[in-house]
Amino acid sequence: MAHRNRGGSWRIALILVLGIAAFAGFVLKRQLESPEVATEAGKADFRRYCAECHGSDGRGDGPRAEKLARRPADLTLLAARNGGTFRAPDIRDFIDGRAFEATHQDREMPIWGKLFNGHEDGHAADPESERRARIDHLVAYLWSLQRAPAPSDPDARSR
Repeated sequence: MAHRNRGGSWRIALILVLGIAAFAGFVLKRQLESPEVATEAGKADFRRYCAECHGSDGRGDGPRAEKLARRPADLTLLAARNGGTFRAPDIRDFIDGRAFEATHQDREMPIWGKLFNGHEDGHAADPESERRARIDHLVAYLWSLQRAPAPSDPDARSR
C-alpha cells in the first residue's frame, strides 16, 4: 500500500510541475504581448509591408501611392472617420482580406491574411496563430497612429 502512495505522489507532483510550467508560460506570453511590445511589432511590419503605399507615418503618401488607381487611406484618421471610434475588429478583417476576397471586388491592397501565414521562412508551428498575431500587432500600431480622439484605454482597441 505504501508503494502505491509513492507512485500516486509522483504523479501528483508531476501534474503540479507541469501545471506550474504551463502557468509560467502563460504569464510570460502575456508579458511579451504587452501593448507596447505589440505596437512595436506592428510598427516593424507596417514599415516593411505597408509604408510603401501608406507612407511611413500612415497618411497615405508613400512612394508608391501615386502609382495606384486610388490613393491609399490615411490610416491616422480611422477613428475620426468612424465618429471617434477605432473599430479594431473591422480593421483586422480588412487587413486580413480573406473575407473581402470572397466578394470578388477590386482591391489594390494585398490580402495579408494569406501572406502572413507563418514566419518569413514559411515554417510557423501554428500559421493561423502567427497570422492573427501579426495582424493584431498591425492593428495595435494603427491605433497608436490615430490623430483624432481614439480610446484612451488600450484594451478598448479590441471593442
